[in-house]
Amino acid sequence: TKLSRPAVGAVAVFKLQSGYHVAFIVGKTKTGRIVVIGGNQSNSVSYTSFDPSNMVGCYWPSRVGRNNEAIKSVPLEDRFILPIMESNGTASTR
Repeated sequence: TKLSRPAVGAVAVFKLQSGYHVAFIVGKTKTGRIVVIGGNQSNSVSYTSFDPSNMVGCYWPSRVGRNNEAIKSVPLEDRFILPIMESNGTASTR
């Protein structure tokens, strides 16, 4: 399900000069950058942040019904409250 705003745990797609990057949203910086955890960031799984203007989509996985049909799903409202973090994924102390 495509979301209209970022949520903790959602999959974000960013457009970069080198192509597209996909990662999981974990928070935002004090300046509003989206903090994510993803693979193949400096050849490792790591935290980094991206300018939200580069985010082309934010997605929440669908559920699977009894007959294997996809059922649209949305996160709980509190997941839209992104915690303030440093770019490296640590909690901001300021």
